[in-house]
Amino acid sequence: MKHLFRPAVLSLLALLVCFSTIAVPQAAFAQTDLNAAKEKFREGREAYQNEEYAQAAELFVEAYGFSGRSELLYNIGQAYKSADNLAQAEKYFQQYLSEMPDAKNADEVVNMVIEIQQEIAARLATLQMETAKPGRQVYVDEEPDSRCETPCALNLNPGTYKLTLKGKAAKDKTVNVTLGKAEKKTINETLEAMIVKGRFILMTDRGGRLQIGTDIDQVFDESGATVDVQSGPQTVKVTTGRAEVTTEIDVKGEESVTMIVPLNDLHNAEASSSWMKLTAYGLGGAALALGIGGAIAGSQAQSTFDEAERQQAANGGVDAGLLEAGRGEQSVANVLYFSAIGALAVGATLWVVDEFVLNSEPTADATPAPSESAQEPAAPAEETSPPAEEEEEVELL
Repeated sequence: MKHLFRPAVLSLLALLVCFSTIAVPQAAFAQTDLNAAKEKFREGREAYQNEEYAQAAELFVEAYGFSGRSELLYNIGQAYKSADNLAQAEKYFQQYLSEMPDAKNADEVVNMVIEIQQEIAARLATLQMETAKPGRQVYVDEEPDSRCETPCALNLNPGTYKLTLKGKAAKDKTVNVTLGKAEKKTINETLEAMIVKGRFILMTDRGGRLQIGTDIDQVFDESGATVDVQSGPQTVKVTTGRAEVTTEIDVKGEESVTMIVPLNDLHNAEASSSWMKLTAYGLGGAALALGIGGAIAGSQAQSTFDEAERQQAANGGVDAGLLEAGRGEQSVANVLYFSAIGALAVGATLWVVDEFVLNSEPTADATPAPSESAQEPAAPAEETSPPAEEEEEVELL
């Protein structure tokens, strides 16, 4: 290898010496750069002769940076080839051919590039990536972009790699793997699901019991309750005495869902008609949740349309996919808004029916007949005074 390199080294040195004597006007710093290039070249040549090939390549790269002489690209490629860094060797040989297509040794360099490419292909190891769920992103070392989505195969040079698997709603997982020359290996990993929690806020005026799914079962006072809940659909049950509210909520990501339940009114309601008010409260909570969801979806749609306007202003055109995404988000927002209005309307109707229609009959029964009151003036207190529950019913009307 040295006998191929030295003639090129000597010819390059002669070119650098000649370059320094050419009478071309140069700025003051150009001579300094040329001197630095000569110095780095001499150091690189010495390192190469001492078989310190990687260091020689770095020094030749510095010399090329100072001088810009394309001949140095050949020496850089030779040094990397001797250091067994074939990828870098191919890169600089290709650059040499690009900058000096008419070089005398162009054919020789072309053949070397072909040999290097064949050797790189022969050395490549194959790593098959498998996961329980497809579509996981595979990242190699600290690269910002993923190489592929599982299931997929990676062709890598022999060595040790840190592979990172990423998936939606799943915790990242890092796997270290060492590959030998032309080795074939399969990795099958399972990602742990990420538990994303939102927040549920209960606003009320009476103590009671809160149950959410199978994970939360706690007692609260008149100040209400604030708890962390797992994202997704959840069944909420609020009870106080004989009054009960059961409704469904859907927690999106880490958002907060607020539910307002006036438990005092529910607790004092007539048992025969209380189910309507309970449903009304549930629908009110659902309307609130749907309204919040609609606001979030509407905000997302607005952001998407704003981005489309920026694209229109910058490029004179808009990505059709972006517009489609914006329309979809707006449709979701509209559905949520109309659903909230519908739930609120139904809830209000149930409340009116319960409060002003069904409760009208018990009111008449709760008032003692005049004849009975006149005939029995000395009746015991419990007979002349209506029960506390009946008094409360009259007050509600």
